[in-house]
Amino acid sequence: MPEKGLSAQIKSRPGTVYQLYLMQRRFVSSNLQMAGSMEERHDDLLMQRMPYEEDEQDFEEVHELIDPKSPEELDILGLLLLTCPSLGLQVYWFLLQSSGTPYLRSLGLDGASISIIWALGPIFGAFVQPILGSLSDEIHHPLCRRKPFMIGGSLLVMLSTLAMACAQELTPDPLATPWQPRALAVVCLVVILLALSAYSVGVRAIVVDNCPPSQQFAAAAWSMRWNVLGSATLSTAGFVAVGRYPDTDPAVTFRTLACVAAVCSAATVGLVCWFAPREATPRLRSPGSFGMRKVLSLCAPGALVRRWRRLPPLTNKVCNIQLLGWCGWFPMLYYMSSYAYETAMFEISSVQATQRGLATKSVETQAKSYPLYASLFFSFGTLSSTLVLTLVNASSCAKITLPRIWFLSQVLATASLLLTFLLCSTHASLALISLMGATWTVTMWVPFALINAELAELRTGVAGVQGLHNMAVSLPQIASALVCAAVLGALRLAGVDGGAVWLLRLAAVPVAWSAWLIWRLDGASRDLLPAC
Repeated sequence: MPEKGLSAQIKSRPGTVYQLYLMQRRFVSSNLQMAGSMEERHDDLLMQRMPYEEDEQDFEEVHELIDPKSPEELDILGLLLLTCPSLGLQVYWFLLQSSGTPYLRSLGLDGASISIIWALGPIFGAFVQPILGSLSDEIHHPLCRRKPFMIGGSLLVMLSTLAMACAQELTPDPLATPWQPRALAVVCLVVILLALSAYSVGVRAIVVDNCPPSQQFAAAAWSMRWNVLGSATLSTAGFVAVGRYPDTDPAVTFRTLACVAAVCSAATVGLVCWFAPREATPRLRSPGSFGMRKVLSLCAPGALVRRWRRLPPLTNKVCNIQLLGWCGWFPMLYYMSSYAYETAMFEISSVQATQRGLATKSVETQAKSYPLYASLFFSFGTLSSTLVLTLVNASSCAKITLPRIWFLSQVLATASLLLTFLLCSTHASLALISLMGATWTVTMWVPFALINAELAELRTGVAGVQGLHNMAVSLPQIASALVCAAVLGALRLAGVDGGAVWLLRLAAVPVAWSAWLIWRLDGASRDLLPAC
């Protein structure tokens, strides 16, 4: 390829690739000046080994990014099949977020211990998923790079979730030794959170691999709709189960929902593995060049910082916003059911105090169904928001940009969190949870749409960059989980009931801060936004 054509083509790529190309040109020029013969040695110097191995690998990636193979445009059925595994992944996340805490409480675990256990999910997402993403970029398998991670992760999640749901039945004497079902449930939960990292790598990267850049926004929208459908399916199943048997134990409810999640996951993963193309993009390097030494080097803090600095410009800005926003989303997702339960407990106990001798059921029995009500209203909010966003997308208004939608949703989330100071009834709590669900839809759509559209232009290293984005989502959750555990422990020592509502109130601070950063992104970075 002529030199001018090469420069023009690479310059059209997003920021990081063009910076790498300029670094390569400067390195070549400096060596040629020392040699004194730039014209004669140009081709030879391009083949020389660079001073640092990691820089050489990055420059090798530049050459492979020059002429990537772009996938063909998909019809609506192809988009549906390619994005349907998002439903299977979402039902498991929603199962853990809506019913995981009540189930662990039924086994005898306290709130502070549960917060520490939930912190393992973000830890795996921050440090394991980037490594799995890089392995997925480099692996060579007859099924393609992403499907082994999807199949293996989903199978491990299904088996571990069913074992966790049957923890009391799988232990010899749970009444005499109550620590055994607790230990088994915690071990299974650790395996689930680890396997979900591999599951997520395959589900999200295969969409970018098989969709052209022009369809990335549509693919992200369909993934969001599958997420909403997954949440609605699971919450409806839980609501029907509780409505038919109001006195059902949380363990039985969790077991029922685990079976529903297993069916959804097996069906969607099976569909995409059967119909999706075998391979769409090349691996970054030749076979055998990505060994265990390279895998371990990805864990080094210096390597992570270097890769973070070389993120594409828009992806970098989105990741910085996610670092703040997810400090607030962690308590919203994992404690909304506890918030509804504690609010119902307080209201029912207040009513019974004024009606002495008239109560026929205990406070705990009457409030037991409210965690599932919370998940149902959350799903109702996500479904309503999806319908509104579909209408907005169809209108194609030039003033409605993705960052602007994201900004408005974060403002609404902040308002719903602050309203917990004023609204303290059970009906109000469910209404606020539905508002949180409406903003959750945007959170699961806009950041991924912006990043995927930019990554689709690069075509290679997709899962590795998505792993760094997942790190930006996971790291703040680790800090938030530790803060939640500390707050709940302090409130417990102080004898204060209803700790979940205080976690939601504290979450308003990072959510509001992230809204301000999104407002700056919309106002100052329009040149970075990919065209729809």
